[in-house]
Amino acid sequence: MRNAAALLASVLLAACSITLGRKFPVENIPSLVVGVTSEADLPKTFGDPTFRRTLSADDFESTIWGWGYGTSTSSGNKGHELHVETVDGIVNGFLFASSLEPDATDFDLSLGDRLDAGRSFADAERLLGAPHGRLRVPTNLLYDWFGPMKVHRAPPEATQAIVYCFMDLAVQQDAAARRVKLLVLFGDADGTIAAVRRFDGTR
Repeated sequence: MRNAAALLASVLLAACSITLGRKFPVENIPSLVVGVTSEADLPKTFGDPTFRRTLSADDFESTIWGWGYGTSTSSGNKGHELHVETVDGIVNGFLFASSLEPDATDFDLSLGDRLDAGRSFADAERLLGAPHGRLRVPTNLLYDWFGPMKVHRAPPEATQAIVYCFMDLAVQQDAAARRVKLLVLFGDADGTIAAVRRFDGTR
């Protein structure tokens, strides 16, 4: 949600206490099932989206739905975002990131060092807990959220991925940027990890 994040950044820099977006039922995220949940279910489950746009890359077209909510107070800036990708009316993937308690998605990126090709998604979940996103490959969802990054590149054998993600807004020298911590595990149809991608920095 780069456009919304930029708007949030500018508003937060200019105000002492403000909210942007609207609250949505984060507790309903576990009901999203890639390949099963329909596009028609999304407004019923999360309310009207903040945005909806169609993306096309490499002959693959999908629709991205987004919900976001943020707050800024004297103690800091917090928020959460949910993006859902649909293809032909069915959910192809979703990503959630939050710096708001109790649903903050912060995680220990160094634990990703224990995962490599040949391990499984189940191994990752035992180590890191439930992922913050799931998606089928091909997808436009990672590019839409993070822009062009090598971390998006899926190996040829990958058919799906699980994602761990945390984002926070950092204000430095009168400018705002998102600090992103990202672990993407690409896997085959059986959930065997084919590639581990990670990023830790500002976007």
